[in-house]
Amino acid sequence: MIRIAFALPLLVLAACEAQEAPVPAPEPVEEAAPAQTLELPGNYQVVSYRNAPLPASTTMSAAIDGSQVAITSPCARMVWDYELDGNAVSFSPVSGFSGGCAANPTTFENGVADVMAKANIAMDMGERINISGSGGAIELESR
Repeated sequence: MIRIAFALPLLVLAACEAQEAPVPAPEPVEEAAPAQTLELPGNYQVVSYRNAPLPASTTMSAAIDGSQVAITSPCARMVWDYELDGNAVSFSPVSGFSGGCAANPTTFENGVADVMAKANIAMDMGERINISGSGGAIELESR
C-alpha cells in the first residue's frame, strides 16, 4: 500500500507531462507590399550590351515615352512600339535602321536591334533599366 501511495503521485506527474503543450497562436501574417509598376519613360544612355560596357567610341541613347522606344546612334535611329505588363515587355518594330550615314550598321547597332526584337523582360535596377530576352541584354542608364 505504501508503494501505491508513492507511485500514485508519480503516475499523476507523468500524466501531466504527457499532456500536449498548448499550441501557440499563429504569428500575424504581413501583407506583401503591392508590386511596383515599372516606369520606362525617360531619356537614357545605352551603357551595356550583352553584359559588357559599350566602348567609348560607340554612343547610343534611348528615348522612351508611354508607347515607343527610340534608340539613336550617330548613324542610326531605330523605333519600336512596346507593351508592358509588370516587368513583362514586348516590342514591335516601327522602323528599321534610319539615319544620315552611308555606313552599314555597326555590330553594336545590329546587336541592340536583336536584343530589342527578342526582349521579354524589363527590370528597374535603380538608375538603370535592364532589357533582356533570348537575344541577350542591354542596360539603359538614366540621363
